[in-house]
Amino acid sequence: MSFPPYIFANLFLLGIFATTLYSAEKPTTSQEPQLACVWKIQGSRNTVYIAGSVHLLRQEDYPLPSAYDIAYEDSSRLFFEIDMVEMNDPKTIKRMQKLGTYSARDSLRRHVSPGTFRLLAAHLTSRGLPTLLFEQMKPGLLSINLSSMEAMRMGARADLGLEVKYHQKSLKDGKPSAGLETVEFQVTLFDKLNDREQDRMLRATLEKIDDMQKILKDLIDAWKVGDTKKMDKLLNEEFMEDPKLKSLLIDKRNQSWIPKIEQAFLSSENVLFIVGTGHLIGKGSVIDLLQKRGYVPLQMMSLPVAAKK
Repeated sequence: MSFPPYIFANLFLLGIFATTLYSAEKPTTSQEPQLACVWKIQGSRNTVYIAGSVHLLRQEDYPLPSAYDIAYEDSSRLFFEIDMVEMNDPKTIKRMQKLGTYSARDSLRRHVSPGTFRLLAAHLTSRGLPTLLFEQMKPGLLSINLSSMEAMRMGARADLGLEVKYHQKSLKDGKPSAGLETVEFQVTLFDKLNDREQDRMLRATLEKIDDMQKILKDLIDAWKVGDTKKMDKLLNEEFMEDPKLKSLLIDKRNQSWIPKIEQAFLSSENVLFIVGTGHLIGKGSVIDLLQKRGYVPLQMMSLPVAAKK
């Protein structure tokens, strides 16, 4: 049983709630090189790196595979899914809450089935949380929040993710960064689904949420060693049952990023893109689309490091 992949595709939104920064030490390594979820594309004027992120990480996942720092150090400019400056603006949280919740005269009860609402109430009760606290959330934001809470129970947090780490590093090093999308765009993606589709999405989250910690651990383990086949199975298998959701949350976004990545090849500076790993693996991924356009993405190697004890 796998966990709904749209959760991993959109957990980046939770980064706007992160306030604690994490800096990890880098012990020496002695293991053999292995693949990393970082791709290098040599252009005629520069090099473009595309790095796959797991948006929520644990302290035990540091230090990162060395390919990430190699790509960062060789790049002069960074792109994230969302502009990190926008993410860190206090107004962003208020805007996200407004976009992701119903008006005072509306509520979740009016948009999901009684059975789905009962599942939600039962889950929240099992976690010692009042249902009233979540009744105004739309199904998309609610699914993300429920999943993030499960991830945090195992120590995985957005403030430990790659986006926060490399954005803070870029500020210190004076490297400019930008976003491929806006917070508003990501939050309102779910509004393109009708009530029945959003109900199905929320129900799938609730029915499988007990698997969250195991699946996230398996995902991180595969990500660390660049096992794209395993990640493809973990992230994308269930999308086959809901092609509309895959098209909305993955395929169309991948396609919209290609012109922006191609634009980077016009620069004389090396550029690093950091996006969710789910966008970089499998058919229709960013890497797949670039290959079809004649580019040659090479998956980089890392010298893995032992987890800190």
